[in-house]
Amino acid sequence: MASGLQRQTRQSEPQQLQQSGDNEAVEELNTILKEYHVITEGDQELFNQHKDEGKVRLTQENKHKLKPGDVVELRYYKLVHFIVVEGIWTLPDTLAVEGVRTLPDTPAVEGVRTLPDTPAVEGVRTLPDTPAVEGVRTLPDTPAVDGVRTLPDTPAVEGVSTLPDTPADFIIIDAIHYGRPNLLTPNRIIREKFSLRLNTEKCWLHVFPPASCYPSQTVLQRARSRLNEEEHSGISNNATMFALWCKVESPTHRPSCRVPIYLSNEHPTHTVNLGDHIEIKYSFGKVHAEITDVEQVLDDSYLATIVTRKAAWIPYVHESEHVLTEPVSRVISMTDKKEIVELSDRTQFLDRVLYPVSEQSSLSICSLLLSAEHQGDEWQRAALQGPEKKCEPRVLTGKQNPSLSKPGDIIHLNDVYRVVTDVRAVESGTRVRTVQYCPGPDSIDSGEMMELKCPILKQEKRISLCVHNEVHQDCELYGGGREKPSYTATSFKPQVSSQPPEIKQIKKGRVISLRNEYGFYKHAVVIETFSESDSSKEAKAASLAENPSRRSNAGDEDVADSPMPIESKARGSGAEQAKIFQEKADAETDTGKKLVCKLMSFKLCPSVSTEQFQLKTHCMEIDIDEQSNQDVHLIDYNVEASRKFPPDKVVKRALSRLGEREHDFLWNSDRDFARWCSIEHGSNREQCRIDIECAKDLVNFGRGHIKFLKSPSLYTHDAIMRECSKFEDSDDIIKVRLYENNHQFRTVRKEVLVISQQETVLRVNYDDLSLSKSIMPDSKVIDQLTDCTFLSAKDGMRGWTGKEAKRGSKVTSHDLCHWLKCKRQGKSLGDIAELFDAKLEKIQKDAARLDELGFVSLEQGKISQECVLRVSSLRQFDHIVLDRKVQGKVTKVHFILVEWDAESCTGVGVTYEAPAENVEMGFNEFNGFLRVTGPGQLKKVVHNTELDWEKIDAKFKDCQGARNYKLFFNNCEHFVNFLIYGRFTSLQLSDWALRATSACPSFAVSFFKGVGKFAKLVNRVIQFFADITPAVPDGKTFWSEGLGLLFIIGFSAVEAAILVFRKATTGMPEDEYRQRWKCLLSSLASTVVGLLAGIGIGTTALLPLTGIAIASAGIGHLAPRIPTIVETRRKP
Repeated sequence: MASGLQRQTRQSEPQQLQQSGDNEAVEELNTILKEYHVITEGDQELFNQHKDEGKVRLTQENKHKLKPGDVVELRYYKLVHFIVVEGIWTLPDTLAVEGVRTLPDTPAVEGVRTLPDTPAVEGVRTLPDTPAVEGVRTLPDTPAVDGVRTLPDTPAVEGVSTLPDTPADFIIIDAIHYGRPNLLTPNRIIREKFSLRLNTEKCWLHVFPPASCYPSQTVLQRARSRLNEEEHSGISNNATMFALWCKVESPTHRPSCRVPIYLSNEHPTHTVNLGDHIEIKYSFGKVHAEITDVEQVLDDSYLATIVTRKAAWIPYVHESEHVLTEPVSRVISMTDKKEIVELSDRTQFLDRVLYPVSEQSSLSICSLLLSAEHQGDEWQRAALQGPEKKCEPRVLTGKQNPSLSKPGDIIHLNDVYRVVTDVRAVESGTRVRTVQYCPGPDSIDSGEMMELKCPILKQEKRISLCVHNEVHQDCELYGGGREKPSYTATSFKPQVSSQPPEIKQIKKGRVISLRNEYGFYKHAVVIETFSESDSSKEAKAASLAENPSRRSNAGDEDVADSPMPIESKARGSGAEQAKIFQEKADAETDTGKKLVCKLMSFKLCPSVSTEQFQLKTHCMEIDIDEQSNQDVHLIDYNVEASRKFPPDKVVKRALSRLGEREHDFLWNSDRDFARWCSIEHGSNREQCRIDIECAKDLVNFGRGHIKFLKSPSLYTHDAIMRECSKFEDSDDIIKVRLYENNHQFRTVRKEVLVISQQETVLRVNYDDLSLSKSIMPDSKVIDQLTDCTFLSAKDGMRGWTGKEAKRGSKVTSHDLCHWLKCKRQGKSLGDIAELFDAKLEKIQKDAARLDELGFVSLEQGKISQECVLRVSSLRQFDHIVLDRKVQGKVTKVHFILVEWDAESCTGVGVTYEAPAENVEMGFNEFNGFLRVTGPGQLKKVVHNTELDWEKIDAKFKDCQGARNYKLFFNNCEHFVNFLIYGRFTSLQLSDWALRATSACPSFAVSFFKGVGKFAKLVNRVIQFFADITPAVPDGKTFWSEGLGLLFIIGFSAVEAAILVFRKATTGMPEDEYRQRWKCLLSSLASTVVGLLAGIGIGTTALLPLTGIAIASAGIGHLAPRIPTIVETRRKP
């Protein structure tokens, strides 16, 4: 099935030449149009010039850079508005032809000379023998001007006027955008012309990384495909989102858009082509289908062949046979005893036709089949339009023998009116063949595909086009979408399942459902299986003792099931663990057929790193005995086979989330985890965060999205780890390469030094240190260190976030030079651990001991000023201090001279500093050494979809060096999500906002209760000292509770808006979205009930009010989760 994104509207189809001409001319024109929409080097250059700002103001000087497919920001009804450019008029007397700028009869422009009637110039493309059109002024055989393509003898487009005497800064933009002709009409996607004076009106051209953009031709096709759409929302589907949907490639854009085919004669009418998707809404459901064939029956009517999923309620015209033995009711049609005309042809024409009208009755279709009012084309037109109104049946008194029925009769059978087409007598009764409009034999909820036909009128208002962002990902016909698919649970108990599966069907990569120790069903992924028929118990025990791809938390223990090696308290060697499982295998009985499974699911386990019980993924084992009839079910998801992962990948995905502690009954339960591992689907959780316990975990992760934890735990720093490798024999230091939006770090860099005689040079004297064993570093070591940074993961976690410290780790240029000077391994970096944590503190103490006497004489001091007098006395491998600019400020920088020429006083020094100029935060590449010493420092993020590293690298290459960090609009997480998904979103910010808005209602209640009490106290004091009637009655302060209620509703509305926005800008599954809405409404209801309960009690004591607040919050939290918990108790 083809994609529906290639559709163009009828109004925007290219104009055809009015007279017959040369085919080569037409092909040449199409080639120029096609090449005009290709991303050029100018796009890359424009983005590189303005990537810091992200946009450039259009002026008279740069207006030529604007082209079709660009996104422009301007003022619309005095508000900031985004439009998609479809065509541009930039010169007087210029015509817009489908986004191509033609120059018929154009006056001279400064710097450009037009040459009419000039012979063809070599290398110039012309359209030979193009027929002249009456009244059209052309530029025959005009040579190409640098960068300008002309179309000689190009006909003018009908209805386009010229603009003589136009100011030079005047521009007209044909745009597609979400707008309205006036404030009384609804917002819809329309075409509109914008006349702008660039010197007086602000108009901005937004630039995007070319690697993340669609080609201009695709941008225009996507924009045109949504013309007439009326689903505007200021939060989830506004003009900005529409422009980004058209321009930027992202899998998390709005997945499906419903577009009317026809609105009125004032709006463009969409054509319906092969591969288009349509949606038909009924009162009892909707039909989503793809068009596989279109047949034009009449001038204004089409009959489309569609493919949709089978459903039990879908009605369509079909034939069926019935063997009748009982009398049936015959219905009198609108005209009784009329001659039947062309009944077989009509039946064939309407076979499998689905009408897009929910009120259509079976009797109306029967009357249409037998209608004698229309013949030929008129009847076909009436059939495609459908019956205009329902027919009220009139049933004869009594029943009629079915053998007396004849073709053309309308009978009432099984609550459906049917037209008899054939009657035959058989041994068992009367076989009657009928045609009817009702759910047919294909109307079953099997999820399979069926083919139907649907009439579509030229001015069709009953059917909407459905435009998908990405068909294979978002369309349910391809197994996509964000709705959670159903599954089938087959029990192994013979008394439960008629055909129980064999035990051997439980194998690697399958999902099973079993009851846990608390009586709840939970889903688990089978990691590995072992049966009693294995060749040896030793092999089984040894295989069970193998650890997964990562180790879990040290000290974690499975509190219910038998512990696996990764969960045991005593972590012995592999031989000891194998011995444990050997003893367990020997203890098993040999009766029955047993299967030992290594499973993976969520389990309540203690965590040493967090010091509390949390739900996490873990490994366990169970025994399934056919004779014991354990309550175990085999799970099979009702999706296409192409959506199911192979067993090895299922296990790999499961192990990638080992150690996760983000369980939630509503949207991240064991059932969600098992589905995430098993199938490729949009209903899966988009991002899963897992703790990194040690450096080995990060090496096993390889590459991907990581988070640096910060203390206090308010935020994380996100980055893309492009490369990760183990560093020599170190257990906690790794070599990494990161893409991130951060400060420019300090790096080891070589700098050419030219020292004048007047420059102050300080040399560090190491004479009193025992450096007899020190070795000058090899040049290869220096090369390995060049451009590297030394970073400890816990530095940032402990608050090492000062302005200067953000330039890298705690290592300074002084520390690095001292380490190089005292280095014991000349050709190896094995002692690089000395630059981290406790060993770094020792280096810093040694360096401070050298500096403690300050700058004094050469003999007594440790830092010498001797070089001020004689620079030529410097030698290779000296440690010197120079005044150099760092981050725009002159400071003392330490160098090691790796090269030195005493005669010319020039050389090369190695230092560890930030760049000389002050560089703001931006998109940088980090190369260096990272130390991970334990849990609680890093998290890895596992994404539902595989990361496209080619696109990530291309996007980073485009953006590298941009300086546009903004906390709320372009922070580190925005950047990472852009590289992966093509969107600028931050889940951290939305999480903060959701938590704040959910906590504010209870705060508002407490606050306004306090305000009310204070007001009452003030009035009592006034009344006591002065005989004045209090302004606030000495009763219940309903006004304070009323204000509290208003604040509760206001904060809940803000929370709802944040939730809707997050759904629109991320890949949030539909089920999670509904569950979060339930939580929001439950919290709102419980808070209001708690407020009313506090008013009803009328107490001012702190303890009862606190109890009411805690109880209402607990009820609001548990209420939406209770149905899910009950379901896990009852449903496998």
